[in-house]
Amino acid sequence: RTPRVRHHARRVLLVAAALVAALLASTFSVNLGPALRHRAEQAATNYMKRPMHIGRLSVHLFTGQFEHDNVVIEGLAPTDRPFLQARRITVSVPWWTIFTGELIVQSVHMTDWDMVIETFPDGRHSLPKLTPERRSTGPRRFTTTVKMVRTDHGRFTFIDHGAPWSVVCPNMSVLVTRARGQYIGRASFSSGIVQIHSFLPMAASMETGFIIDGPRIHLNRIDLTTDGARSVLTGDVDLAHWPEQLYRVHSRVDFPRMRQIFFASETWRVTGEGDFDGTFHLYKGGRELKGRFASGAASVDDYAFT
Repeated sequence: RTPRVRHHARRVLLVAAALVAALLASTFSVNLGPALRHRAEQAATNYMKRPMHIGRLSVHLFTGQFEHDNVVIEGLAPTDRPFLQARRITVSVPWWTIFTGELIVQSVHMTDWDMVIETFPDGRHSLPKLTPERRSTGPRRFTTTVKMVRTDHGRFTFIDHGAPWSVVCPNMSVLVTRARGQYIGRASFSSGIVQIHSFLPMAASMETGFIIDGPRIHLNRIDLTTDGARSVLTGDVDLAHWPEQLYRVHSRVDFPRMRQIFFASETWRVTGEGDFDGTFHLYKGGRELKGRFASGAASVDDYAFT
């Protein structure tokens, strides 16, 4: 009823309108439809040389947040287990950064996922191509930078059909961030299962830190706990020449538990602990474990050994 009241009322209405607009912008999403979804699927398929499917592709208006629902990357053959199944992958991209010549991906978040990598006796494996093609020398006209990748509620499975042995890693989480010009990360899982040949399965849990250098991943410390052993490892993985990977291992081994796992049908008794120091090398067409065992005191039945 007075100019001052009208002025304050107008300001309140403007603030309310801005809040409502921000709420709508952050929550309202648009389904991009089958045409754009197909283009995204085809681009990913061409890059990885492996079919990829997206159940639904949508974008949150004004925030540049793209949601990919029910993502599937196939295995070596359509009848094989998929390499990846993910309920949702969210990519946050402030699209306006493209005008600066550098597209900034603020974050990639994958949740409720299941990844399976298989290797076969003839050297074949199910890991798709994850490294870019070599570019010609010269200045790049456009670059893409990813600031953070986070995954949770995941499960990773590795199956070596040639040995055979496998590891299933549920409750898997991974966090990768860009800092000081390089990508560093941490990963962990719990309640896992390691199966070697027909021996008893072993429970497993792990925490690790790593650095990504192009197609190479350097694991600077792996804390691995399995049935009957506590291990500290470092390792290097070459994604461009998968399954090339080398680990340096130090393990504290409980002999009685090892006897139960690897000699389950035997009746002889063993006591003591020992240390193993060595390397595990996994490469195309083979695998090699070598090192030394040492124990200060152990016994088999009634025979003691120093």
